[in-house]
Amino acid sequence: MNVLILNASPHPNGNTAMLIDAFKSGLLADATVTQLNLYEIQPKPCMACNACQTADRCRFPDLDEMDMLLRKADVLVWAVPVYNYSVPAPAKAVLDRFQRYYEASEMRKEKLFAKTDRPCILLLSAGRSGLHSVEIIQKQIQTACRYAGFVLQKTVFAPNTDKHSVEADVLASAEEAAKLRI
Repeated sequence: MNVLILNASPHPNGNTAMLIDAFKSGLLADATVTQLNLYEIQPKPCMACNACQTADRCRFPDLDEMDMLLRKADVLVWAVPVYNYSVPAPAKAVLDRFQRYYEASEMRKEKLFAKTDRPCILLLSAGRSGLHSVEIIQKQIQTACRYAGFVLQKTVFAPNTDKHSVEADVLASAEEAAKLRI
């Protein structure tokens, strides 16, 4: 089983990393995990250049590796801290660049992915209560991922991490999420 984790946190040892580690600890031993740290990649934003309207391509090559891994993934994990009720800029750039999958699926009626029901897991941390953030981010993730053949299956939410570390029950939930399958 191939697991692709998109880490949208700038902090390698922060709360989002704790959620990722808990998730990884719940995976079966035969899982192959690839983690892309979006702050290291610094994906370019979509420029609405329309290159993806006519063919399965993007004007920018910076997400070519992610695209290749996404096509092979059995499970997609978004690990995201809340920034102003939404996702950080690198994650937003990736979500916008999923436009290429929308164009292929909905506009050109091409089938890029053999499976269209692969599980997607959202690991979400918020410094404060995250009021309304969960629903907003879930909608963004499930909309973009639908065109890449993924279904948002589970959200694990760690609120109030400015006041305390991720709670043990939330970490246990992240570990359990690794066992879910569609």
